Amino acid sequence: MEIRKVTGFGNVLIPKAYREALNIEVGEKVWVYMKDGNIVISKIQQDQVQQIVGN
Repeated sequence: MEIRKVTGFGNVLIPKAYREALNIEVGEKVWVYMKDGNIVISKIQQDQVQQIVGN
């Protein structure tokens, strides 16, 4: 667990160790949603991307 600061634009840096563990690459999209009063950031799986863009 790490503490991160929210920037004036609302950005939050995802720690490198987490990006590497989930294989999140530059330019990829992630899900951001609320669950039980918490913000959750989740990697979008390839099959989910295809459903979203309709390919």
